[in-house]
Amino acid sequence: MPSRTSSATKEMHPPLIGHTFFRPLTALILTWQTLQGLSSSALAQSLHFTRLKSTTATCTEAQSSVQSELRSRGFFSPYRANAGTRIARMVYPTITLDSTSIRKYYYGAPPGRPQQLDINLSGDSGKLYQGLLSSPVYLSALGARILEACPDIGLVSFNHWHEGGVPVGFFPDGTARTFRWVDLGDGPHTRLVPGEDGTNVMQYEWGYYFSP
Repeated sequence: MPSRTSSATKEMHPPLIGHTFFRPLTALILTWQTLQGLSSSALAQSLHFTRLKSTTATCTEAQSSVQSELRSRGFFSPYRANAGTRIARMVYPTITLDSTSIRKYYYGAPPGRPQQLDINLSGDSGKLYQGLLSSPVYLSALGARILEACPDIGLVSFNHWHEGGVPVGFFPDGTARTFRWVDLGDGPHTRLVPGEDGTNVMQYEWGYYFSP
């Protein structure tokens, strides 16, 4: 964030004795209110992000571009998981479009982008967890490529083939931001709401998520 400088002007008038107690108290209250008002925006600005640019690519072309890049790094090709063991199996990467998860699991999402794109990855488990999925700036750049070209998509989720994943979402300031992980349970960025089947659903504030 840009730094701010301010100049102080010395008080030339004699202090009013009856008001000296209230000045520090008033300053304290104003400072607390200011911090409250800035907390949400400051937190949002701290998320890893990539600024969106105009593009001539179609949504399909953007998705293919991201697939190709992931494939070149070994994360979007058929992969034999747990090779050499009795639980060995083939993992096939996929891309799926989800029109319900944003509305169901998030609150405060920007309007007009109701769809979530799930990129279900493959490849070495450790390299996925400790490499790709631990690179929030890079993920925001990949997500931005899709969000720039796909006006209906509000969230791109990069998912490990075993479990877990990292979402990148669209923000109204024209950025794609990698969401921040928060613990499962009650907190300032979660809330419980009644689900369509009558059971409670944990929702996360836009910009935050939980994953194993």
